[in-house]
Amino acid sequence: MVTLSLLDLILITIYVIIILYLGYRSSKKETSEGFLLSDRNLGVLTNTATIVSSKTGAGLVLTFVALVYLYGTSAMWFFIGAAFGYFIFILFATKLRKKSTEEKFYTLSDYFFHKYGKKVGFISAFVILVVMLLNFIIQLIGGTKVLGSLTGFSFIISLSLISITILIYLVMGGFKAVVKTDIAQFLAIIILAGLLGILLFSGVKISPSDISFGALPLKITIGFFLFGIILPFASAELWQRVYAAKDVKTIKKSLMFSALFYILIGVLFSIVGLAIKSKVAGIDPDIALIEGFIRLLPAGLIGLGVVTIFAAVMSSADTYLFTTTSILLQDFYSRFKKINDKKLVTLFRYALIVLMLVGFIIAILLQNIMSTVFIFTGFASVMALTGIASWLVKKVKGKTLTFGMVIGFLGTLICIFTKPVTEAFAFNSVIFTLGGFFIGGIYNLISKKKESQGL
Repeated sequence: MVTLSLLDLILITIYVIIILYLGYRSSKKETSEGFLLSDRNLGVLTNTATIVSSKTGAGLVLTFVALVYLYGTSAMWFFIGAAFGYFIFILFATKLRKKSTEEKFYTLSDYFFHKYGKKVGFISAFVILVVMLLNFIIQLIGGTKVLGSLTGFSFIISLSLISITILIYLVMGGFKAVVKTDIAQFLAIIILAGLLGILLFSGVKISPSDISFGALPLKITIGFFLFGIILPFASAELWQRVYAAKDVKTIKKSLMFSALFYILIGVLFSIVGLAIKSKVAGIDPDIALIEGFIRLLPAGLIGLGVVTIFAAVMSSADTYLFTTTSILLQDFYSRFKKINDKKLVTLFRYALIVLMLVGFIIAILLQNIMSTVFIFTGFASVMALTGIASWLVKKVKGKTLTFGMVIGFLGTLICIFTKPVTEAFAFNSVIFTLGGFFIGGIYNLISKKKESQGL
């Protein structure tokens, strides 16, 4: 535990007040469409800020710095892959935006419901629900560990403070609150990460091996790069930003800018990670970022580190909680019981509270952020490959996607209990999912042959 100075406490308090105020402002004159999708009117800068900040969460930051501590700048392959992924996703997103305007999509699975029917829609909704819930829990665990390490609060108290803060502004302002707070948190991440890099990097001596892009084992390097590329196709929150954008031109520009800013964030946190690796030896990589802040930041400036991590936590946790709630209500509940938008918003607020409680309980049970991150990559890979297949393989059948998702999901679940959960864990999910597509394709051929023979 470290004793926070008055300046640290002031910085943290100002940050929390700003976030809560933005949530309150978002609730003023709120329409149902505004609460659910910000009136589908996001501009380039707003959309860029919310895309980047929602992806720069506690799980990513803590895990990435841990990998930089272990392997140096070769951990950047994930950010490089993600940047490529955004550029590739532009091609799909432009078509998705046009279709979402016609059909009034709200969730990722709305696309699958529309294109392939109920069975594929519900299965995709279930898989992405698990992905988003895991991502939300990762943010809670990461933020809680930071707060607990810096204040000495217990895990439950730290988790409670973070959960209550997020819940207050999210219940008040909905998607508009997510967007407005994301802008503030985007600026905080970029500016403060840069300042931290400057403060920590002074006097650092970097060895050539630390700035080599080949230090990671080849299998992990390929895995990071490929996962970065396919991740947008499993990012339900990114699909929502596509639906919420003002027009197709806005989507193209915001995704291009997001790719560039994502690389910048990777570079900034690489500098922070390298500085910690150079100056603090022999610490647990899982808490390298936290220990680096405690040991290396001057008195009075640890608050900068806390606000940077909290900005990453809040910007992602609120997004994933909102997206998880959206999936639960709009992909499941609303398809069995029709309700108007006004009642949906009311129900949405109650569901946010319930899901926050669920995430709270699971976070207490898990508490291991690295393992949870790698499990998340496995389930996300299942959904990402399904999204890519639906786009690139024009004649792919719903049954093929169903086989891929079901076998990929069950295979990933089995691997959690039978194989080590490491950086390469997602490879298992990819193999099972592709195998499922192959089996589904064979099943379709056999069914088609039987139909042609009149059997």
